[in-house]
Amino acid sequence: MATARQEMLAWQPAEVVDIVLNAYADMMKWPGPITSTVEDVTGKPPRTFRQWATDHAAGFR
Repeated sequence: MATARQEMLAWQPAEVVDIVLNAYADMMKWPGPITSTVEDVTGKPPRTFRQWATDHAAGFR
């Protein structure tokens, strides 16, 4: 987190950087609720980011 903070300070005030990084840390501790929205909209169960990234890795090469 120290590296991210240092890089963010190049373009944001310290107060903003600290608020953003603290918010991200809180999201890791208390993730949002799990819903059925993806499956309701697409008709398919959701995938993890890891699954999506693996499936699309060739597109980033």
